[in-house]
Amino acid sequence: MYLKSLHIQGFKTFEQSTTLELSYPVIAIVGPNGSGKSNLVDALRWTLCEQNLRTLRARSMLDLIFAGSATRHPVNYAEAEVVFNNEGDVFGTGTDKVTVARRIFRSKESDFLIDGNDVQLRDVEELLTSTGLGFRHYPFIGQGEMSRIFTMKPEERKGLFEEVAGIAEYKQRKRDTLVKLEETRVNIARVEDLLAELNGNYAHLGLQAAAAREYVDYQSRLRDLDMDIAHARYLSVRREQERATARLAEAQEKMAEVITSLNSR
Repeated sequence: MYLKSLHIQGFKTFEQSTTLELSYPVIAIVGPNGSGKSNLVDALRWTLCEQNLRTLRARSMLDLIFAGSATRHPVNYAEAEVVFNNEGDVFGTGTDKVTVARRIFRSKESDFLIDGNDVQLRDVEELLTSTGLGFRHYPFIGQGEMSRIFTMKPEERKGLFEEVAGIAEYKQRKRDTLVKLEETRVNIARVEDLLAELNGNYAHLGLQAAAAREYVDYQSRLRDLDMDIAHARYLSVRREQERATARLAEAQEKMAEVITSLNSR
């Protein structure tokens, strides 16, 4: 899975329709200060569910819409669309590519689309979380952020690894299941009140039994999710340890080369 293209129109300084075709596996965008490089990254962040105005370098979402210039009129909406290569079916859609788009209008209405179909913000977040592109956007590394990662608190670093490893998706499912579990508990309480009121009427005992079975089912799902999280965390830590060992060996090798080069002068 990789990013194939970015299309923007009416976004910040990009008034006209602009499409960037990104060549896998390496792409670099260069240009003078003020040419819009940072706005391209903002467009990517925004399309992938970023809601933090400070991160988007805007005072309000309407600031993302092209406001006009000395020679051009303002536009009424901004849109951005990213296309991912999905040949390995990382997204689980069964298609060779996945398109995610976002629009905002001056009326403050906004749209999210997946493969051209209208969806909710939550749908896009779930799609991205399933791939490790979680909506906290660790794939975006700005100036100074690498050093920030190394100075993170243990719980913050744990959250980063969990999202990158896809554990966050399991935790979100667990939270959803807990919400349903609480709803089931409330329903059980209501059924118990009803049973007390009707003096143990046999017909209503069936409701209590059904609620109890549902409760047991959710408990079983929670146990399964806990096991999935534990397994994913183990694999994540193991992969991270292997990558760290490889990076250390590479750094030591490069340091040795530099020392050899300096000594030979």
